[in-house]
Amino acid sequence: MNLHANSPEHSEPLSLRGDFLLILLIISVTFLIKFAIPFAGSQVFLSFVIITAIAGFGYVTNILKVNAPRLGLYLTCIAALMLTQLYSIHSFSLLSLVMIILVHFPYIFEIRKELSKPGFELIVFRKIMIILAVLGIAQYFLQFIIGAYWAFFLDHIMPPQFIMQNFFGLRQMTYESPYYKPTAFFLLEPSHLSQLLAIGFIIEMIFFRNLKIYGLFLLAIAMTFSGTGLIPLLIMVPFILLYQKKFFIFFAACLFVLSAPLWAYFVGLGTTIDRTDEIFNKGSSGYARFIGPYESIRDYQVPDGIPAVMFGQGAGTLNDVPEKDYEVATSTWNKIFYEYGVLGTIFYLLFFGYALYFSKKDQFLIATIMITYWLLGENLFPPTYHGLILALLIWPTSKSSYESLHPTQKN
Repeated sequence: MNLHANSPEHSEPLSLRGDFLLILLIISVTFLIKFAIPFAGSQVFLSFVIITAIAGFGYVTNILKVNAPRLGLYLTCIAALMLTQLYSIHSFSLLSLVMIILVHFPYIFEIRKELSKPGFELIVFRKIMIILAVLGIAQYFLQFIIGAYWAFFLDHIMPPQFIMQNFFGLRQMTYESPYYKPTAFFLLEPSHLSQLLAIGFIIEMIFFRNLKIYGLFLLAIAMTFSGTGLIPLLIMVPFILLYQKKFFIFFAACLFVLSAPLWAYFVGLGTTIDRTDEIFNKGSSGYARFIGPYESIRDYQVPDGIPAVMFGQGAGTLNDVPEKDYEVATSTWNKIFYEYGVLGTIFYLLFFGYALYFSKKDQFLIATIMITYWLLGENLFPPTYHGLILALLIWPTSKSSYESLHPTQKN
């Protein structure tokens, strides 16, 4: 159909077609992620509608094509998830089941190789992260100048039905503080800004390696006062430094982190250090995020016997778990396992794992995004990470490296 796809005079316009979809994807899950469409007394992410529309448009215009093995695994996974609901001991939410089908549907596509420039998605994401880092820092200081009301104007001025609810967009700096942790104006929570900047930092380490950008991202992460972005950094940065044979920087970074309790209080990071022991406090967000999910499975799934463990409690039932003497901040893995059981989890991992492994993208980048997706929040339905996974890992078919993005430089 594309008779001139390989001719030099037509390669650039063709590549722009695929790249345009990637730009829309990344913008939809960053600058537009906060906005909602009222629907049937509830809300739908505007980003979800945009991603679905982009996938449909891309396929109809022949920019996207179906990856046949991925389609087969997608259909197998959906069949397995539906099967688990027939054997679940509780009634399930049909809407929740339909959502998991729709959210993962764009994973079956990929951009035709000749229609996208290698590494373009990384360049776009990097630029947007730089903008968000600057906005986050600016928002932090603006609230002390013009007031928190105007610094967080979207949360205060927009009608609530058009802003996604049940997120911590207005997270106080400290208890009863009149000031809030920054969200770069457009993101759902300070933790999301922290996590996205962490992904941006890892991309910088792998593909660009600019010291000024390192500093900008770290400063913006520090100003979110959110520890979730530090988790993928603490896990992945040492491995990347060792892989790049930067041993001196590796030992210096270890010394820097280990000595943080000695100097953090003098540079305004005492609150962050104080929160490191939250994981042992049942009333803390750290405990709710990392210990609570295991306890919810132990207390509400395991007692119902083998059928509940093998086939799950039913789609949407995790929302009905009663409160005990601990809070639960559900994670993606927690939701999949609790609602679809061992069987559903295995088939979901097969589909998801295949899509990522055969994307042939950088393994450090995949690991960073997976840590964030699986462990740092319930990301099964919100489109933030699905959009990023599609834009950075699934839809582009070319593998990028530092050398490919900097052909005139030596590593």
